[in-house]
Parts: sequence; C-alpha cells; structure tokens
Amino acid sequence: MGDEQRSEASRGEGYDPISMSKLYGNTDAFYDGEEARRKSQEHDLGVNWSEDDGPGSMRVSWVEDTGEIYLRLGSGKIEVLGSLASWAEVEALRDVAPSLAKLRKLL
Repeated sequence: MGDEQRSEASRGEGYDPISMSKLYGNTDAFYDGEEARRKSQEHDLGVNWSEDDGPGSMRVSWVEDTGEIYLRLGSGKIEVLGSLASWAEVEALRDVAPSLAKLRKLL
C-alpha cells in the first residue's frame, strides 16, 4: 500500500485532520473498523505509558499495514494517535518522544 493510500485508509470515519485522533470503544471496534488491522503485524512502542509520567497502564503500538499508531487505554478503549508510513519513521519518533504527552504533540 502506498503512503497516500495508507494515510487515507488509516483515517477511517470521523478523521480529524488536525489531531488525526480517533477513539474506539473497545478492541473489537478498532479491528472491525479496518480489515487490514486484523491481518497486519503490530509492533509495540511501549506497554507502560502514562499521561503524567506516573505509573502507566497504556500500551502504544504501530500497525504495519495501516501505519497507525494507537494507544490502548486501561479502560480497553483504543485511541488512534496518528499515522507513520514506515518503521524507520516510528523509530525516529520513539527516539524524540519519551513521554506520551510529547508523542501526542508530534503526531
């Protein structure tokens, strides 16, 4: 999938062009929203992220086929934070975004 197609596919219904954030009520709703998510390999960026640098319980992952970076909240909800086209871009972002707050700003 090309970068432009991947970006379009990751947006889904309710895409906000400013933040690219999309919230799903649960894991099933997230995977049901885009078939490519179910088939794709995922890479964890971390499993103990938090909003305030305190103890964390949120997982951040990248979906290879859609380019989406998502946050799995402690409540089970899924928030798509943004989209990056390649693992190299994800690694570069991870190097400069040590906190969830900074990650949100950069995406």
